Amino acid sequence: MTQKKKPQEPVYRVWAGYDPKKTGEKKELKRPLNKDSGFKDMKLAHTMIRIRNLEASLEFYCGFLGLQELRRKDLGDEATLVFLSDETGNYHIELTLNRDGRDYTVGDQFGHLAFHVDDLDAVISKVKENGWWFRQSKSTSSSRYIFLKDPDGYDIEILQEK
Repeated sequence: MTQKKKPQEPVYRVWAGYDPKKTGEKKELKRPLNKDSGFKDMKLAHTMIRIRNLEASLEFYCGFLGLQELRRKDLGDEATLVFLSDETGNYHIELTLNRDGRDYTVGDQFGHLAFHVDDLDAVISKVKENGWWFRQSKSTSSSRYIFLKDPDGYDIEILQEK
């Protein structure tokens, strides 16, 4: 008689970046999914970035990237929040324009926003038309992409859909 195997519990795989001895060694930690944590049905909601110029940002994200403005919330003298998404609407980017006069430094911890496209060559042509700086993936890379900067200096990666 064959005994049935007990199904494995779902785990999150996390690469530990803490390396106090500076050995360069990375260790994979397995974190079991805590079903009682309240995060069982969690989905990504949005990424918020602070911007300096709402019109320039909307022209880039909506006019160039093709995102759609879903909603806008005016917080009076404090700020304006603008939520953007692609046509699926599953994930949002929140553009936050604060009105308190502060300037921003793009943080060292933030990496980039990434978007998939059907025709990367058409995007590259449009980027060149606009005279924007960009860098392309190497020909030896397993995927095709470009990096460019939005009006506030955030890195934007555009990948060819496979």
